Amino acid sequence: MPPVFRPLTLGDRDLVTSYVRAAGLASCMYNFAQIYANQPLYAYELAEHDGHLFIFNAFRGKHYFPLGAAATPENLLNWSRQLGGVAFHYAPGAAADGFEVSSDEGDFEYIYATRALAELSDSAFRKKRNLVLAFQKVHPDASARALTAQDVGACLALMQDWGTSRRQPDEADAFFNECIAIEATGMRYALDHFEALQLDAFGLFVGDRLVAFDVFSGPVDSLIHVTYEKYDVTVPNCVPILRKLAARYLLDQGYEAFNFGRDIGLPGLRKSKRAYHPQRMLRTHTLTPLSVARLEVNV
Repeated sequence: MPPVFRPLTLGDRDLVTSYVRAAGLASCMYNFAQIYANQPLYAYELAEHDGHLFIFNAFRGKHYFPLGAAATPENLLNWSRQLGGVAFHYAPGAAADGFEVSSDEGDFEYIYATRALAELSDSAFRKKRNLVLAFQKVHPDASARALTAQDVGACLALMQDWGTSRRQPDEADAFFNECIAIEATGMRYALDHFEALQLDAFGLFVGDRLVAFDVFSGPVDSLIHVTYEKYDVTVPNCVPILRKLAARYLLDQGYEAFNFGRDIGLPGLRKSKRAYHPQRMLRTHTLTPLSVARLEVNV
């Protein structure tokens, strides 16, 4: 019998997280908070089958790579057939007999060493150190602290302002605008469930005004995910100091690394992420059964 799917709910947090932690997956694509945040749009479904957890993005028609004990190529081919010859997305490995393996540059995720960003001592961060000093010179009384559910309103207001400032003319970059809209919807939904999702957050203030923040979720061992980051575009250099102080905050909690997500193929986002010198790049893959891949080529 094929896997029997049901809608994902907030109550599935512990179930999904247990599979992710058991697998030691660092990919942001399996971070429950990120998945649940997009539930209103993507209509995720789950199924437990043959000792594995199957995740299905119903809106995109994408099946995630099954979570559980290491699956053999025979297992994967059998499950694919049961589901109608589907591909499995966001696979952590690149080799699977009977499948065509593919990925693109936008599939890379950026993982940073927390201590490196907390200290900015390496010569590669000289420019970032100067930007931090420039901010401190202009705003000597700025402060930073952990955020709670009581700060959600300020975060949402800053997100709205950021989105308005970044949005492009509709015909100039439709994909970029779609990404902003999708993220805004997901972030609002996630922050509405701040405590239930066990989110953590850190903010930078100038006076009483929140000017930048990070939202963290889904720790796996000593790694945590930066799920959202937003800032006031009218406050120069607030991002470098936010990232430095947020990294120090995470380091104090024992997190040795953090995943800053993918660049989804956006050149500006890619440049920004690479400017902070990731410790490593995590790549996921799509596994398409060879019979299906050959059929697609011949159509």
